Amino acid sequence: MSAGTALLRVRGLGLRVRDTVARVRESGPAPPAGQSEVPVDEPSGSDARRVERRGWAGVAAITGIVALTWIPLLGMPFGDNHLGRIIGRYALHLRNLQEQGILGSHFGADWLPYASAPYAHHPPLLNLLTALTGLLPGDDEYQVWLPAYLLALLIIPAGAALLRGLGLRWSATLLALGLMVATPFYWAYSPLMFDLGPILALSALVVRLRARPDPGGRLVAGTCVAALLTTLVSWPGVGFAAVLGLWLLAARRVDRVTVLVGASMLAGVVLSLAFVVGVTGMTMLGGQAELRSTGGGYTVRQFLRRQWQYAYDLLPVWYIGALPIGAVVGLLDRRTRVYLAMAVTFTAAWILGLRNGAFVHSYWSYPILVVGLVGMGVLLDRLVDLFHGRFDGRNCADGLDTQARGDGWDGSVRGGGFDGSAREGEVGSGSGDGGGSGDGGGSGDGGGTPEAVRRFVRTRRRLARRRVRVTVAVLAGTALGAYLGVLVVGPDRQRLLDEPARAGRLVAEHPPPAGQRYAWVAGTGATSPRWLAYYWRLKPRLLTATTLHTEPTRPEDLVLVNLDRRPDWLPESAETRAVARDGPYALFPVAVLTSAADS
Repeated sequence: MSAGTALLRVRGLGLRVRDTVARVRESGPAPPAGQSEVPVDEPSGSDARRVERRGWAGVAAITGIVALTWIPLLGMPFGDNHLGRIIGRYALHLRNLQEQGILGSHFGADWLPYASAPYAHHPPLLNLLTALTGLLPGDDEYQVWLPAYLLALLIIPAGAALLRGLGLRWSATLLALGLMVATPFYWAYSPLMFDLGPILALSALVVRLRARPDPGGRLVAGTCVAALLTTLVSWPGVGFAAVLGLWLLAARRVDRVTVLVGASMLAGVVLSLAFVVGVTGMTMLGGQAELRSTGGGYTVRQFLRRQWQYAYDLLPVWYIGALPIGAVVGLLDRRTRVYLAMAVTFTAAWILGLRNGAFVHSYWSYPILVVGLVGMGVLLDRLVDLFHGRFDGRNCADGLDTQARGDGWDGSVRGGGFDGSAREGEVGSGSGDGGGSGDGGGSGDGGGTPEAVRRFVRTRRRLARRRVRVTVAVLAGTALGAYLGVLVVGPDRQRLLDEPARAGRLVAEHPPPAGQRYAWVAGTGATSPRWLAYYWRLKPRLLTATTLHTEPTRPEDLVLVNLDRRPDWLPESAETRAVARDGPYALFPVAVLTSAADS
């Protein structure tokens, strides 16, 4: 072997060592033993900060677009659906609070005239927020809708923070969020999921506390606030907070952080129980839990069929198909398996433990959106891994496909399979810039290719990846935007929101005659018409062919009928005698119904 050849080989070896050291420094340190799998150190370097800014700008854009589509809904009447039933109750709470004061309204729990007993079966956060927005100008529906929609918007940034904390790249995070908000379940019914935002926010903060041995004061204070709000927002919030508290305790043991967070959770639970017990007592709360968990004249097959129908009505077929795949992938991925296992277990317990509620209410299974968000995120993250593996085997640090290095993830965690074995940036991997057959291998470029040539090759690869990422991002964003646009103006909105709101608009525009004692309803179309009690300020009461002659009615009293579910004793020919109609909902004088029933 000549001396010149030996010198060239030594030079090539030195270049390979230099490139390997640079990659190791770029990837950051591996998480120390005994620490959470998801370190969440702040991003370092201008590239990582740029990636974070781009990512959060994407989250802000998604949140803003969804908010714009919801603005017209803030003036929508409370109607004959789950939204009207639940948010209409808060409208009654607000009116009684404003008219009777804090003590006279049982701390905002009265819902007269719908029922005489206060309704305080749930923690009071939404009651408090509705009382605050009730101070805004006017006396309109937007004051009641606003808190629920704001909490629904919180789901988006809180979900992004959770996925980033779990170590998922920005491209997967943004796409998972886009897929979620494009479902009718989220877009139409998320005001009923007002507890998911605080739950996801607390989850994201707990993930970070598990990873940081000595967290800053702002992180601890933020977690305490999130823990308090989560235990004040709902019973699912209390349950999920308890699970997250145990998860945090398992990682940190008893220290200053766990004591402060635990005390915040305990304070929220105490305040919630004080509200519930002080207003209605534990007996009524136990009765509500028993009503939702026992009895029910349905079989297992009927229950499963009902759950499938609800899912089919509220989730696209592609989401239903991808959700279990994402859940399996997430349970196999060590970054997400613990959190996803908790979410799956909690969702199953919520649906099966309170099965009567799940059988009656189509939205009851809403915790499945947490499973879908995390599962879809990790599934997309793995698909991007496969794309990078086919392209050149590694990520690059100048785009939204960068791994969450700012959160402390090293190349072995990002690039590995489900067991976390290293793939990206692995020394001597045989591909890319540092592999055996690439820039630093025992042959080819490593044998003495000029530095300028290797930089040119790396630059071309980086630009090619960037073009692919931009193209994919534009196509995905366009497709999701079009899908959301169809949802906003299409048949799902008509079915879930606009048609039921016709009932509220009809009764709001046609008040009952003076002296009418009850808000009469005929047929089975209107379920729990709290919205009717709100607009007419009368207690709803059902009329049948028999009770038409026994109830304290007057000929001129108005009766609400859903003609799509017309009672058997009301002939179709009577529809022309309605005094007002909006869609399938019509108002009839009692005299018309009495004549029809007697004929």
